[in-house]
Amino acid sequence: MPRFVARVLYAVTAVILTGVIWRWEPSTSSPTTTSTFVVTTTLPTTTTALSAPVTTAISTTLPPLRDGDLTGFSVTIDPGHNGGNATRPDVINQLVPDGVGMKACDTTGTATTDGYPESAFTFTFASELTLILRQRGAIVTLTRSDDHSIGPCVNARADIGNSSDVAVSLHGDGAPMSGSGFAILTPVGRGPSAQMTKEANRLAGITRHQLVQRGMTPSNYLGRDGIQPRSDLAGLNLSTVPKVMIECGNMKNPDDALHLTSSEWRQNMAAGIAEAISVFLRSRS
Repeated sequence: MPRFVARVLYAVTAVILTGVIWRWEPSTSSPTTTSTFVVTTTLPTTTTALSAPVTTAISTTLPPLRDGDLTGFSVTIDPGHNGGNATRPDVINQLVPDGVGMKACDTTGTATTDGYPESAFTFTFASELTLILRQRGAIVTLTRSDDHSIGPCVNARADIGNSSDVAVSLHGDGAPMSGSGFAILTPVGRGPSAQMTKEANRLAGITRHQLVQRGMTPSNYLGRDGIQPRSDLAGLNLSTVPKVMIECGNMKNPDDALHLTSSEWRQNMAAGIAEAISVFLRSRS
């Protein structure tokens, strides 16, 4: 094969493999009939359609147990994480929308130094708080109905809460051992939360007041006076109803760990949160 022909074939093959397409176009730079070759690069791109990770958690909605000051109101309680998350990192590490970008579907959460998991605490505490709210007349939705399933993802938790009048997410923090106290995390107006941020901040203030009244101590390491604005939480950014996230205590702190595992302490905190929800909702109606 002549050397010139071989070089031409080699060049054409290279062009095809790199996705460079040569097309002939008449030049528009002068009134003459001179033509030019225009090179267009069409490198392959990969577009993956966003799909929800397949989680196994199921939300549940519970009716009121009697009439009370919360009759006619609906509340979503979101117990953070789930006991089965650690078994499926392939699911909980998938990216989902967070209102301004993308983040992992969920995490496993933290634990006390002796191994009591955050997911177990939040589910127990959510169940206790739910009972109080139902006794006061509220319809209560839990974002998950057990502590052995996977998920739901953080964006799905927000979606579930958006059908209620108000939503509260419950967590235990995993901070350095010296940190202690509760912190109420609030949205900053990013994403869909812009329409409810002002009311969420009002809910946070009422909740802090009620907890302090019951002897709870605001965080000495998060935020200011127990309130911490956060811009990176999908559960807040994607909420369209007033919502706060409560770090009930630092699970790595020995004193906080004792509180979080104490039924009496949890009942006191649950009563404070329930009262805050009632004050907030009744002031809006």
